[in-house]
Amino acid sequence: MIHVYQAGNYVASINKIDKAADTYKAHASAPWLLLKADGKTRGFASLAEAKDEALKVFAGCKFKRT
Repeated sequence: MIHVYQAGNYVASINKIDKAADTYKAHASAPWLLLKADGKTRGFASLAEAKDEALKVFAGCKFKRT
């Protein structure tokens, strides 16, 4: 899990769906999820794409792997 912070405040996280999860097949083409703090979710094919989107949405954000 990677937490996304903007100006020191938590704004989102990036998670990868585990292959053992029930929903994996439905999201196999986009296993990386950007989970915004407001409840919106977007799927991406790679971690790099998810990070790029986070940088677009949350200008100047920082990433912290947990």
